[in-house]
Amino acid sequence: RFVTKYRFEDFSVVTTFNAEPAPIDYKSHKLARRYKTIITESVDFGPNFAGHYRFVSWGCGTCCEQSAIVDLRDGKVYEGLGSGCGYKVNIQSRMILVAPPDDSGYWNGSAPCHPYIYIWSEENKKVEQIE
Repeated sequence: RFVTKYRFEDFSVVTTFNAEPAPIDYKSHKLARRYKTIITESVDFGPNFAGHYRFVSWGCGTCCEQSAIVDLRDGKVYEGLGSGCGYKVNIQSRMILVAPPDDSGYWNGSAPCHPYIYIWSEENKKVEQIE
């Protein structure tokens, strides 16, 4: 069972984004150019992470996922995280749960699917592991 002292509410954001997303800045990160289609299509759904960001993920093979974080205010793309078992994010939080356990708190116990917690640093514009 995965037990953590952190909750999404512990890293809440004050504002949310309700405007038209800025055009994607494809020069801001190599992921923006390499995964242009999935990033472009995902932005149309609006923010889903940390108030004004779109957390985008895609498969890259068996037990492999990649992600990017798009700032909907200015269109800049930032490097996300790799995972073998998905992600969980919240529009009102800077926390990212990589390889989230099921609703009862259990995970399958394999190394690639161990849950990890990261926090988006607004100041540094990157994710930082805390657990």
